[in-house]
Amino acid sequence: MDLVRRPILCALGWSIALLAGALPALAQESPAAATPTGIPVAAAQAAPTSAPAPKLRTPKPPEPRRQIDLTISPAKTFGLGGDQLAPPGTLTDNQLFINGELVIHLLPRTRLYERRDNHVDLGGRTFKKGKASYGGLSQDLEYDTGLAYEVSKQLEIGEEFMYRYRVCCPGAGDPANATPRREQGLRTQVTYLAGPLTRIGRPLRLRVEGNYVNHHLDLGLGLPAGTPVLGKTWVPKVSATLTVPVYGQTKVVPYFTVEHYSDFYDNNLTPSMTNRTYIGIRVRGTALTSYRAYIKSEHQANPGGDVSHKVVLFLESSFKFHY
Repeated sequence: MDLVRRPILCALGWSIALLAGALPALAQESPAAATPTGIPVAAAQAAPTSAPAPKLRTPKPPEPRRQIDLTISPAKTFGLGGDQLAPPGTLTDNQLFINGELVIHLLPRTRLYERRDNHVDLGGRTFKKGKASYGGLSQDLEYDTGLAYEVSKQLEIGEEFMYRYRVCCPGAGDPANATPRREQGLRTQVTYLAGPLTRIGRPLRLRVEGNYVNHHLDLGLGLPAGTPVLGKTWVPKVSATLTVPVYGQTKVVPYFTVEHYSDFYDNNLTPSMTNRTYIGIRVRGTALTSYRAYIKSEHQANPGGDVSHKVVLFLESSFKFHY
């Protein structure tokens, strides 16, 4: 019995030993054996396929900055005062007057500009030696050539050469006009925006100007004996403009401006002083159009009492072109 069991037990022991020795080898070979021929191991071990990664959007290139802006603004005026009349046979304000501005952006904060401004109105009645005198139509054309620098979002400084002359009536170039009306000089400007930031920007704009006028007298101008003659001199101007946001929109913006300033025209012996107000609205049309309607009220403050005054309604459209 023992002789029979011993061969069986020995054979069973050897079988278990061989099987135990073969298991590690099978465990090491099984991954390679599970990999199909021709497929890389890394691909076979990759995670299950998932949704494709979203494509990154290519940022749009920045739009080129505009270099040149051109604005053309035709305007029509209407004298509102009952004594603002044109004498018979003289020109009146039944025409369109063209204003405009050309701006060249030299640097992000620096611009060069040329501005054309028609100063047009019908003067009110004055009295000379007890007789009524009607000023009629007066038209001054002004060109300003300047350079402006934006110090910050609220502060801008500028320097310009201004030239203003009488077109009518009579014109500065009229040979029969012994005292042509002209003004020219270098004007320094400082503009500051104040107040809280609103939908239409800061509501209050303050501006201070100083014009170093190149003043002179023409030959033939009669001067009383001992009259002092001023040459080049400074004349000031201060102004404030208040714009008001209405009902949370930006399309229609009312505004109000007050100005106090001096002019010193050639052939005048002293500077003139004027108080002026504007009250009006600005209407934004399209990206290339806008409109204004405003009333200008102007009164000179010279000594003597009987001085020039006028109240004029302006209707103006602006057409903008960008290059």
